Amino acid sequence: MKTLSQLGSRYLKEQKKRTILTIIGIIISVSMITSIGTMMYSLEQHELQRVRETSGTNHVAFVNVGHEEYGYIKENASFEKTAKSVLAGSSYVEKSSKINAIEMKGYESDYLEMRNMLPIEGRLPENQNEILLERWKAAELGIAIGDSITLPIGHFEMNDRIIGRREWNDEVIFRSLTTKSFTLVGLLESNRHSQARNHSQAVVDLAWAESVNTSDDVTTIARVKEGLPIGETILNVQNTLELAQENVEHNYVLIRREAGEISPEILAIVIFLITLVCVATVAVIYNAFHISVIERIKQFGVMRSIGTTPKQIRTLVFHEATLLGLIAIPLGLVTGFYATKLLFYLFTIGEYSTFNNVVIQTTPVVLIGSSIIAMVSIYLSAFSPALSAGRVSPLDAIFQHRSLKKEKNTKGGVLLGKAFGTEGLLAYKILRRNRKRLLITAFSLSISVIMFMVFSVFSAYAFRLNEGRYGFTGDFILQQEWSSEGLYTEEDVTDIQALEGLKEVIPVRNLHTSIIMEPDKIIEELRQRDQYIEKDGVLYNSFIRGYDDEQLKAASKELQKGSIDIEVMNRERGILVVQNARYYDDGKLTIGPMTNLQIGDEIKIDLENYRIEQNTQAKEENLIPLKVMGIVEKATIGGEYANYAGIGIVTTKEVYEEVTGKQGYDIIYVNIEEEHYNNIVSGLNDIVNRHPEAMVIDNIANNRITEQTKFEVSVLIYGFITLITLIGALNIINTISTNLITRTKEFSMLRAVGMSPKSMRKMIRLEAIFSSIIGTIFGLIIGNLLGYFLYTLMTDFRELPWEFPIEANMIALIGTVLIALLAAIAPLRKMARMNITATLREE
Repeated sequence: MKTLSQLGSRYLKEQKKRTILTIIGIIISVSMITSIGTMMYSLEQHELQRVRETSGTNHVAFVNVGHEEYGYIKENASFEKTAKSVLAGSSYVEKSSKINAIEMKGYESDYLEMRNMLPIEGRLPENQNEILLERWKAAELGIAIGDSITLPIGHFEMNDRIIGRREWNDEVIFRSLTTKSFTLVGLLESNRHSQARNHSQAVVDLAWAESVNTSDDVTTIARVKEGLPIGETILNVQNTLELAQENVEHNYVLIRREAGEISPEILAIVIFLITLVCVATVAVIYNAFHISVIERIKQFGVMRSIGTTPKQIRTLVFHEATLLGLIAIPLGLVTGFYATKLLFYLFTIGEYSTFNNVVIQTTPVVLIGSSIIAMVSIYLSAFSPALSAGRVSPLDAIFQHRSLKKEKNTKGGVLLGKAFGTEGLLAYKILRRNRKRLLITAFSLSISVIMFMVFSVFSAYAFRLNEGRYGFTGDFILQQEWSSEGLYTEEDVTDIQALEGLKEVIPVRNLHTSIIMEPDKIIEELRQRDQYIEKDGVLYNSFIRGYDDEQLKAASKELQKGSIDIEVMNRERGILVVQNARYYDDGKLTIGPMTNLQIGDEIKIDLENYRIEQNTQAKEENLIPLKVMGIVEKATIGGEYANYAGIGIVTTKEVYEEVTGKQGYDIIYVNIEEEHYNNIVSGLNDIVNRHPEAMVIDNIANNRITEQTKFEVSVLIYGFITLITLIGALNIINTISTNLITRTKEFSMLRAVGMSPKSMRKMIRLEAIFSSIIGTIFGLIIGNLLGYFLYTLMTDFRELPWEFPIEANMIALIGTVLIALLAAIAPLRKMARMNITATLREE
C-alpha cells in the first residue's frame, strides 16, 4: 500500500502542469464557496450588531409588573441578565401648543447598557438631584451639562384617568403634583421618534424614583440564557406570573436575527449558486482524473499483469485525489477568506460604502463546511475514473485493443465537406463515429456555458431589483413624520428659495386619506385580497394633493384620459386619479393599476381614517364626494406612485383647501446645483429644526450611496463571473486536451497515409469548433432554463419582466469556441513533435 501511495505522489510530481491546473481549479472553487460563506456570516454578524445597537440586547420586556413579579424574574435561572426601570413621574414643559412631555425613570445600570441608553456625554445620576436628558431636549430647553432646571412632576390624565405614555395625544391634561430642581449631568442620544412626538425620556436616580413611585409597578427587561428556547422560556414565565399579553413585549427583531433566520428566497438562491459551483468543480476535477487514467491505461495494464488488484488500482486513484485535496483545500480556504477581506477593505475606501463597518470574520462551520463540500466533490470526481482504472484488462491495456475496436460507420457531412473541405468532413465523421465521446465532451463544455449563463442572469437581475423602487426625483425632499397638518409655511418656502444654488423649489399640499368607491371599480384580482382591500371598496394609504395652476399644467403630460379644466374642477370638486400604485403581490413588489375608474365616476374620501381597521365601517358624515375628471399614470411632482394599498388623487389648491380645511405644505421638493450642496444642507437643516415633526431626505447622498452600492455589487458579481469563467476555461481546456491526447495513434495513421501537417491542424481545429458549438448549444438550452429558474427565485422579491439574455448567449457561444481553439494549441504542438513510426509501433 505504501508503494502505491508513492506511485501516486510520483505521478503527480511528474505531471506538474496538469497537477497545478487541477489544484488551481480546486483552489478557485473552494475559495468561491469560502467567500460566499464568509460574506454571509460577516454580513449576518454586522446586521446582528446593528440590531443590538438599535433594539438592545434584551429578548423581552415585562412592562408594568409588580415588585414580587420582578423578584421572580430576577431570580429565574433561565435568564442570564435582568434589569429594571421605575417610573418617577412625568413632566411638562410649555414650549409649544402641543404636548411637550418628559418621562422620568430610574434605571439599573444593566438596563441602560442592554438598551444602549448610556450617556453620550457626561455621566449617570448619582443622587436624586441629578438628571440626564436627550440631547435635542436639552438644546430645546437651552441648558448644558452642569446647568440647573426646575421641572414640574406629575402625570397625564384623560377623561379623569391617569394614562401611560402610549396613550398620549393632544387631548390629555397634565396634572402637576410638585416641582423639583435638577442638575443636568449627562446627555442621551436624541431619539428621532420621541423628538417628532415631543415625548422625550429622562434618566433620574433609581432610589429616588422608587421612593416617589406611586404605582408599585416596574418594567423589567431580560435576556434568555444561551442555548435555551427563547419563545418557550418567555411563555413559561408569562404563564407562571399570569401576565396579560400587553405586559410582555418581545424583542422580535433581535430574536429573529440571533436565530440566524434567513429569507427562504435568499437561502434558495445561495444554495442554487453553491450547487452550480460544486458541479463545476466536479466537472473540472473529473476531467483531470479522466485524463490521467486514459494516459496511464498501459501502466495500469502492466500493474494488473504483475498482480495488482482492481481495488489497489482504485485506491491509487483515490490516493491521488486525497493528495490534491490536502494541498488545494487549505489554500482555497485561506485564499477565499483573505480575498474577501481584501475586497471589503477596498470597498471601505469609498465614502458612501455600505460595508464601512463590516468586520470580515468567519466561523468553523464555514471552513469545515467548505472543506467537506470540496472533498466530497473531489471524491465524486475521482469515482468514475477510479472504477474505469480498476476494470482495465491487462491485455487490452498493454496492447490498447480498445482503441482498435470497430466503430460505427458514419454518413452525412456533405455540406460541411463543401464548406470546409476534406478536413471538415473528416472532423464531422470523427465526432459522429464515437457518439459517447462526443456526448461526454459536449457535457463537459456545457457545464461551463451553464455556469456563465446562470451568473449572467444573476448579475442582471441583482442590479434591477432596486431600480425605480421609489421614484423620487427631488434632490432633497422635506417631509413630516407624524403631523397630519400642513407643516411647512410660506415663510419656510421663502427662506428655502433664498438659499444660494437652487434650481427649483416645489412645495406640495399632501394628505393621507382612505378612498371609497364601488367595489367593482377596483381590479377584480385585488378585490380578492382581504389583506389589502375591504369588500366595500376601501383603498387604504391613499393620498390627496392640491396643485397650484402651474403644477396642474405640468400634470397634463401624464394625462391618459380626460382633461384638466381648473375652473370646472373648482366648481364640481374635480380630481385627477393617479392610476398606478406600488403593492406587494405574494411578497413581490409590483407597480400597476389598482382601479378601472372612468371619467365622470364618483369616489369618496375619508380624511379621518386613512388606515381604517378591517371590518370597520366608515362613518357617512366623514365621507366627501369627488368627481373623476382625468386619469394620470403617476403624480407628476416627485414621480411618485401611491403606496401599497391605495391610489393617489390630485386636485386644485382651492378644492384641496375646501375639502381638507388645511393650510400650508406637507412636502417640499428641492433641486439644486451640486456645487452648493453643503450650503443647501445647512439651510434645509435650519428649516427642519423649526419643526420637531419635520425630516429631510437627502437624495443626493442616497444616490451616491446607491451608486457606491451598485459598484460594490458589480465587483462582487463580476468577480464571481470571472472565477466561473476561469473554472470553465480550465474545464474546456482539459476536455479538448483529453479528446485529442487519447487519439495520438489515430492521428499518426492519418499522417502516415499522406495527410499534411497543415491539413491535420485544420481538421483538429474544426473538430474543436464543432464539438464546442454542440456543447454550447446544450449549455445554452440548459443554462437559459436554469437562468429563468433563478429569475423566478429572485423575482420573489419584486415583479420584473423576463428579458432573454441575448448578449450573454452570444458571449458564451463565441467565448467557448475561442477557448476551444486555444485548448487545441498544446495538443497540436505535441502532434508536431511526435514520431509517426514510433507511435504506430506502440503495441
